[in-house]
Parts: sequence; structure tokens; C-alpha cells
Amino acid sequence: MNSLNVFNQMPSTKAESMEFARQIKDIIINGEVNPLEFSIHLKAIENFIEAITKDKEVKEIVLEEAEKEGAKSFEKLNAKISICEAGVKYSYSDSQLDTMNIRKLKLDTEIKARQQMLKELKETILDQKTGEILLVPASKKSTTIVKITL
Repeated sequence: MNSLNVFNQMPSTKAESMEFARQIKDIIINGEVNPLEFSIHLKAIENFIEAITKDKEVKEIVLEEAEKEGAKSFEKLNAKISICEAGVKYSYSDSQLDTMNIRKLKLDTEIKARQQMLKELKETILDQKTGEILLVPASKKSTTIVKITL
């Protein structure tokens, strides 16, 4: 399998991507492919995309190529390309902010402890005299999924 040939056959526009997704969905729904096996392949594709897009060397090469265009924003292959700052972080040296962060950390700890207590609570607790509700156990909501790890 030639990686470049496979890559060149993939959708390259938003419209092509959406059409490709629709076609794949139809194939899955119509039972033309084992949905679990297909999901495993999709997970492998996700991993490969993440590996490439997060690779520092690849990011540098892509940035260098974009800078050759001579503009901060331009279009190529029906895509809008922008060179911009991302992941900006600030460092603060402020005693008042430090004090506030300490209070926040303490409050966060108290909140987590309270949440844990409510998770462990088995039944609603009422005031015996007034019938007033004092504590209500945390309600749990979740979605059942298939998790794939390669």
C-alpha cells in the first residue's frame, strides 16, 4: 500500500468530507461492513491523524510552507488558511492573585469533598421534625458506548 496514493484518494474539501461520511454511514447502516471492525479501523485513522497533526516537526514544515504565501490569511484547495498565535499563556506575579488562587484551591477541595459525599449518599435525608429535605443523593447519568483502544 502506497501511503501517498491512499492519501490522495481521501476527500480534500468540506463537501467531499461530508459526502464521504454519508456514504460510509450508509455502508454501515446497510450492513455492508462489520460495524465493530470498521470502528476499529476508524480508531486507527484517528490515531494516525493525531500523530501527524501533533508532530512538532510536521507543524514546523507546514508553518514554513504557509509563510511562503506571504500573507497571514489565504485560501488553498477551497480551505481558508490562517497563520495565527494559539495556546497563548500568561504568567502572573501578583500576591493578591496568589491569595485568591489559594482560596479557590481550598474551595475546589471542599466542593469535591461535598460532591463525593453526595455520590456516596444512599437515600434522601429529611429533617425528622419538619420533613424538610436536607440532603439529596447525586443523580448519575451516563451513556453506554463502545470504547476502542489500540
